[in-house]
Amino acid sequence: MKRMFLLLILLKVAFVYAEDPRDSGHDYLGTWVITETFQLNPFWIEDIFDSREASLLEGEIIAYRKNEFVYQGKVYPIFQVNSEYYTSSSLREATDGSVTHGYGFEDLHLSRDVKEIRGIIFQAGRSADFGRCLFVIDNNTILIDWRGWIFKAVKKQEQ
Repeated sequence: MKRMFLLLILLKVAFVYAEDPRDSGHDYLGTWVITETFQLNPFWIEDIFDSREASLLEGEIIAYRKNEFVYQGKVYPIFQVNSEYYTSSSLREATDGSVTHGYGFEDLHLSRDVKEIRGIIFQAGRSADFGRCLFVIDNNTILIDWRGWIFKAVKKQEQ
């Protein structure tokens, strides 16, 4: 009886801490190059008010590792990863607020082939701003959401 009870506890712990199988198709770990910039929501725009200024970030590199990310030579420790999966309609519902309209996949410039994306928010150290909120489209494409702008990044190919 004790063995059965212990086995049930171990199974419950394994179930609670098991990774979502969808994560393997929506992995953010690796080195990324920003390739495109577009405005998502003018209501939230801060710091960068001109699309030409935002496009200056194209070519920048950001690297995500298990416990940290690196952007512009600064290392930001990751304390916690909050992750959720969205369809276009569930994203629109989750982003709809009292002062702004929600947005869906078409607003993120995604093709109709995309059915689900992974939204991630890191609790990161040292006042990390840029790079702590992103959408994982697939293992080769992420969208970094920052202050009303979207910065599309593609995985950097290892040489």
